[in-house]
Amino acid sequence: MAQHRPGRWSGLWRFGIGTVIVCALAFALSLPPKPAGAAAAAAPSEEPEDLMYEIPVMVFFIASDTGPQPVRLTIGLTLELEDGAAGAEVEQSMPLITDGILQLFAYKTSAHLNGEQAVEQLRAEILAVVAEAVGLGRVRNVLFRQMLTRAAY
Repeated sequence: MAQHRPGRWSGLWRFGIGTVIVCALAFALSLPPKPAGAAAAAAPSEEPEDLMYEIPVMVFFIASDTGPQPVRLTIGLTLELEDGAAGAEVEQSMPLITDGILQLFAYKTSAHLNGEQAVEQLRAEILAVVAEAVGLGRVRNVLFRQMLTRAAY
């Protein structure tokens, strides 16, 4: 039976702990310095302002050209804003924008939504409604997130 030598493991233990400490210190020194608390709070953000505004999904029932049943139109829109400050204006004008879009679809039929040219015409009409509510030049574009038509019943 081998005898236990008390000094053997204590030397390896010290070597292992020393290695871990040296590695941790080398890692800590390789990290970039953190800015001071007050200077970090005052530093401007380099991220661009949010220039997109999502209008909640709206559902309309429009007349069908092919039969007596109405067509259910589900539409989701995103407005591409000119600058970040326009988002607050859009938020304040949301009742006017919603009312204008409702009036826009009041007399539409399913034929008004067929084809690429019809969709571009609809985009221009919605942009005109938004420009009337928010102001000309505040919104760059109207993007369709969702546009789905199907039989209502």
